[in-house]
Amino acid sequence: MASSASAQSTPPSQAETPETTTQSATALDEIIVTAQRRSERLQDVPAAISAFGGEQLDNAGVVNTRDLATVTPSLSFTLNSYAPQAAIRGIGTRGVNPGDEQVVPIYLDGVYQPFVVGALFELSNIERIEVLRGPQGTLLGRNATGGAINIITDAPQAGFSGNAAIGYGSFNERSANLYVTGGTDIVAGSLSLDYIQDDGYVYDLTNQRDFGSLDSFTARAKLQITPDEFTTVTLAATFADRYDDSSIANFALNGNSIARQGRPTLTYATGNYESSQDPGFAPRLTTDQKGLSATIVREFDAFTITSISGYQENRLSYDADVDMTPAPAFNLKSDQYDESFNQELFIASAGDGPFNWVAGLFYFNNSAGQDPRNLNGGLIFTDTHAEAWAAYVQGSYDFTDALTLTVGGRYSSDTKDAQARNGTNTQILPYVEESWDSFNPSASLDYAVNDQTKVYLRYATAFKSGVFNATGFAADPVDPEQVKSWEIGIKSDPAPWIRTNFAAFTTQYDNIQIFARSPDPNNASVILQNAATAEIKGVEGDVTLRPAPGLNIIVSASYLDAKYDEFPLAQSFIARPGGGNTAIIIDASGNRLTRVPEFTGSFSVDYSVPAFGGEVTASGNLYYNGGFSWGVDDRIVQDAYTTVNAQLSWTPADGRYKVALWGRNLTDSDHLLTVSSSVLGDQGAY
Repeated sequence: MASSASAQSTPPSQAETPETTTQSATALDEIIVTAQRRSERLQDVPAAISAFGGEQLDNAGVVNTRDLATVTPSLSFTLNSYAPQAAIRGIGTRGVNPGDEQVVPIYLDGVYQPFVVGALFELSNIERIEVLRGPQGTLLGRNATGGAINIITDAPQAGFSGNAAIGYGSFNERSANLYVTGGTDIVAGSLSLDYIQDDGYVYDLTNQRDFGSLDSFTARAKLQITPDEFTTVTLAATFADRYDDSSIANFALNGNSIARQGRPTLTYATGNYESSQDPGFAPRLTTDQKGLSATIVREFDAFTITSISGYQENRLSYDADVDMTPAPAFNLKSDQYDESFNQELFIASAGDGPFNWVAGLFYFNNSAGQDPRNLNGGLIFTDTHAEAWAAYVQGSYDFTDALTLTVGGRYSSDTKDAQARNGTNTQILPYVEESWDSFNPSASLDYAVNDQTKVYLRYATAFKSGVFNATGFAADPVDPEQVKSWEIGIKSDPAPWIRTNFAAFTTQYDNIQIFARSPDPNNASVILQNAATAEIKGVEGDVTLRPAPGLNIIVSASYLDAKYDEFPLAQSFIARPGGGNTAIIIDASGNRLTRVPEFTGSFSVDYSVPAFGGEVTASGNLYYNGGFSWGVDDRIVQDAYTTVNAQLSWTPADGRYKVALWGRNLTDSDHLLTVSSSVLGDQGAY
């Protein structure tokens, strides 16, 4: 009775009932993103964005950038030969030559990452990742015809703190991570070290050794200087050394290799996780990346100025047995370099007035080439250079508390040059140069139906400049790509414990830059061409739930109808008797875009309960890929597959450590990592 009297003496608005306590424990966290160059609630941005925190990625088994596809609607991630290639809503890079760039660019702490091969790396000490779906031609701009991936790492903190982790897994996988941060409110620094190594999951039958291994080391240092409450300067340095030969742990699909010509008794690998390399051959694929950046943010009463400077130096070394058999027929070696500098300066309005705006300038300078490319002793040296600048502006006006119009545009100017020669100087591409410019507008209209629901209509365009194919000694570049997209979406929080986001879109994709292969087996270089047009339609969405304290559920799915409208001069192959392919020309109009699954879906869950003097967390992620074609001719098809990742962990009450048992690909799904067809045959790697 005394307890009851005490409760009655408390005003109803302040009373903590079991019902209100439960509601507070099940309320979803607010997600803040910087997709529009300012900090905003995810649900307030009139665009399709997926955002993930570091712990959420860990629970879902997302350990590298490729794994992001398992939790993001409309995002797929495959390899084109050795080059990782992300695609959003069916739009992705299809070239592999030095100097080409991703059309789903990656930004690391705001710094543009142009190196195509460097798009695959391990994720550690992540604050959050934002995946922007659809063309981002105004604010992010640089080649962002498909979308963009924005990775934000942990910022240095005052005081001293840190964490360390070690792990062990199958194939003798060893991993270790160390993160320390400390300093004062004026100067603070951090250091992140990440290491992972395994023995490989493919067996080389010829040399009787494990193959398809990973050996990766990444170091990242940050220094944050805050001389006053209005200014922040962040200096960062990154070093990454990665050995990953999984993409060249290859085999001849269906035994189709030109090396079998005239060798009827040749034995070769046919199993999913087997390979047959040349005797004594040491295939390798290494990347070395170094980067420096400086970010300066200065706040004023009416606006904020941000400067982002980045310099990167990248190297790739590649040795592969491209005939995929023990016969010493065709070996390809390539040493590539890529150096770039980019500078961005933008001003964003501050305050809560009805009109908000962003304006900025962007500069990019890149040199890349092959030094050299070597196919069976035939050398090719290439040099390409790109210089580009852009100016952009975007403004939003609140006509009412519910209705907002946003309009923006970006003007881009790109100049590229190229030259090439073979080892004997009998084939030369003299210096060639070309320039392109483009204006890309965007607009959106969003309306808040109520405090919980917003609907929006968005129009967006984007541009990717032309590319020289120096490896193929082509004097004429391919034309620029242009993308126009309409999107309608709804963002709703119908209850504190549920969040829903859905979007439907249609995209017109013109002058698609497609790679093909030389019909000469002694060359096997890449040919670049423009597919005429494609139309992509789709729907996508995600639902986030916290139906009970400690229980989090995310369900996402996407459906894509992506087809070439016109592609009359597409390259296809016909298998030759005895091995290898013959190149032919087909009309691929009406065929689906390559490497684009029609349907994908994911289901992620994590549940934490007090137990054993601490907290036990069970988490998992199920990902379904509906399958796709590896080429424009639908000759080689990846069947539908499902993967499951899971983790069970325990943390004591003081939270100072965690012990976890984890598993990836628990369904033991066999699906291809890459497929490459040429006159040499059909090459695949699992």
